[in-house]
Amino acid sequence: MPMSSCCVAKIAIGSLDPALVALVEQTLAGEGTEILHLDLEGHLPSPNGDPQQPDAVLLDRATLDDFGRRMRHVRRRWPLAPIVVLSARDERDCARMLDEGADDVCLANSSLLPARLHAIARRARTMNADRRMAVGDLVLDRAHRRVWCAGDEVILSPREYDVLSCLFHYAPRVVGKATLTDFVWGASTTPQPNTIEVYVGYLRRKLARSRTVAIETVRRAGYLLGQG
Repeated sequence: MPMSSCCVAKIAIGSLDPALVALVEQTLAGEGTEILHLDLEGHLPSPNGDPQQPDAVLLDRATLDDFGRRMRHVRRRWPLAPIVVLSARDERDCARMLDEGADDVCLANSSLLPARLHAIARRARTMNADRRMAVGDLVLDRAHRRVWCAGDEVILSPREYDVLSCLFHYAPRVVGKATLTDFVWGASTTPQPNTIEVYVGYLRRKLARSRTVAIETVRRAGYLLGQG
């Protein structure tokens, strides 16, 4: 299983200092880490219209204005992502940043910055590995409802994700249509008779690039997420 498929760490950085940004990128290059860049409003780019969820956020104390507001914005937008303040002025400033909501602080020009960055990325990858399930080259992130197939992320609709999540939950056992219906729609809703077949068809097309896993039909029993 490639590291990028299930253990990647997404680290967002907000800084107007090109040298600091370059240092972060160079330090974490090749570690299964993706660097995301916050814009001036504290937002991340949204490829394909899908919002990104960083595993940690780095904020540059030296170049960002209205720093307290920016930290609060990050905390509201991504409440589970640790906030690490870079380039604090002195120890009193470190204490103030921690009081205002930072999870960690690093002094300006600290020789410990590379080690801190490695530790942040390592912790994020470990957390991701704990909350992600893998069957062959398919990876499902339960916390963020994301899926990877053969190393690439696959965009699923909420219903498609729920059907796949049910198959993951029971793998390698067969899942009956009634179980899938209850899992995805609940007891209060009755979908059309062929709805499960339709969503399984959608999933098969989107996961066709898999080299090891397929959704198999077990006649008169249901479906199985199996490895070939």
